[in-house]
Amino acid sequence: MRENVVLITGVCLMVCLAGIIRAEEASAPVPAPVTPSVSPVAPKPVHSLGHKIIFYLPNRFLDLVDIVRFRLRAGPGLAADACMTMYAANFIGEYNTIYAGLPGPRRAPVLPRPVGREALKGLLVMGVDATDETLYPPHYSESEMALGAQLLLVGLDVGFDPIELGDFLMGWVLVDITGDDL
Repeated sequence: MRENVVLITGVCLMVCLAGIIRAEEASAPVPAPVTPSVSPVAPKPVHSLGHKIIFYLPNRFLDLVDIVRFRLRAGPGLAADACMTMYAANFIGEYNTIYAGLPGPRRAPVLPRPVGREALKGLLVMGVDATDETLYPPHYSESEMALGAQLLLVGLDVGFDPIELGDFLMGWVLVDITGDDL
């Protein structure tokens, strides 16, 4: 079992370092069909050298805290979840809580909030969601591996994202593979 986890993590990291996978925001609008003469990808904003110097260390810090999710939850609920990427995600239960801690992957150039509200209810089996839409979901990334539980009034949510580890390492040479640098 441990060898499989190491193998899967290694493969994810190699793919990440090769720059093949680029996570997109789940709420990103679907682009309109384009003609062959028009580029389908919007150009990434080009930052000046001064901008890169000013934000270099803050971006490395944010990339570091993106790697791990560790949140304590307080509020009513009874739930359990485990995921090994979004395609092998499992959840059962319901909770409506506030959380404090490391929020996990950002996947966008925004500042993370160390506290917030989270609510989830329903059933998710191997990535197939039978859950109603919720107002405050946990926002797991596509490649995140996580475990969580909510037992009556307290809960814990921990996770690790190998793509964010690759983003952190590549960030030292100014390569932002997840597009989350400020």
